[in-house]
Amino acid sequence: MKIDCCEKDYGYTVVIESKSFESFNYQDTSGDISGETMVKFEINAPNLKYLAYNAQSIGLNFIQVPKHLVRAKLLIGGIGIVDRYAHDALKLLHSV
Repeated sequence: MKIDCCEKDYGYTVVIESKSFESFNYQDTSGDISGETMVKFEINAPNLKYLAYNAQSIGLNFIQVPKHLVRAKLLIGGIGIVDRYAHDALKLLHSV
């Protein structure tokens, strides 16, 4: 497993690469309601089976689409934020 983290202008990008990585659970606890995610994830885990992601906006991208995904739970946005990121959420779901 390889995890890299780099600081960008908008926050941090975490890159996760692993063939044995099966579960990813992230909950944004920053309390930021601006809709801008301070942490973004790039995931290369083709054997990912379970995904749970709860944040104000989509900050998640798959480098390689997980082909063994069994369950995914995405909670995106808050009041007034959902419509702004609905397209990104649907695009992410469509990719898997």
